[in-house]
Amino acid sequence: VHDMGAWRQMGWRARMAFVATLWPYMVPLYVVYLSEYIMQAGAWSAIGFPPESKAARDQFYKLANLCYQGGVFISRSSGLVVQLSVGWLWLMPLLQALLLAFFILDALYMFWYDWSILPLCVVAGLLGGTVYVQGFALISRETEPGKKELAMSAASMAGDIGVATADILGILVQGCIYRFHHLESATFHC
Repeated sequence: VHDMGAWRQMGWRARMAFVATLWPYMVPLYVVYLSEYIMQAGAWSAIGFPPESKAARDQFYKLANLCYQGGVFISRSSGLVVQLSVGWLWLMPLLQALLLAFFILDALYMFWYDWSILPLCVVAGLLGGTVYVQGFALISRETEPGKKELAMSAASMAGDIGVATADILGILVQGCIYRFHHLESATFHC
């Protein structure tokens, strides 16, 4: 029988040292959430056909997020069908960061600027949901039973910190895109 609360007997330094060993799972969670929430709050909120129309931007934002949530639903619902390695876990946040760069550049320069871009929003959801479910599945498989509770709690903070950081940076990205297009309703201007 395993001691399910072994982490409770660990001192503060031992807990922090253990949490530091979780970086292979925490970095992908941080990066994927950072990228997708900057994408949503920054780039998607500035895309519209035409971008000068607030109603058009609002419509794109709603549909982009609906597509995104569909991707998240699919990936989280089927996440345990396939078990990925840590290497695959790291690849997906890199792809998500590339999608972020694509959406920012597209919001600025409008090189692929119509509704056919929405499938990429589904892909963003698929990547984010997959990193979430696979990251925690890997932690569950690779962490000794007595430390799983601590590992899961610590790893979940990586995603939360990614979201909080993205909320701030998303305002900056949105403001820069708005300024580039001479739109007035941004909460921040770069």
